[in-house]
Amino acid sequence: MQSASPVELVWLRDDLRINDNPALFEGMKQGEAWALYILDTESAGIRELGGAAKWWLHHALKSMAAQLRELGVPLILRSGDPQ
Repeated sequence: MQSASPVELVWLRDDLRINDNPALFEGMKQGEAWALYILDTESAGIRELGGAAKWWLHHALKSMAAQLRELGVPLILRSGDPQ
């Protein structure tokens, strides 16, 4: 029985770059990589995003998901407590 290759989970927080993201490319070098973005809505001191910020984040994540898909990296989106 073959053991499955480990999946590298790359947690994207404030850095939504792809082209020069060292954590993402290190994960990809190790084998299969998945990207994770969690919209923190629970931590103390977190303010709710305004309309413009929500619009920007939506479009940035949509674009990022398409670029990651071309690289074979799925993007997992969640919201809530990142802990």
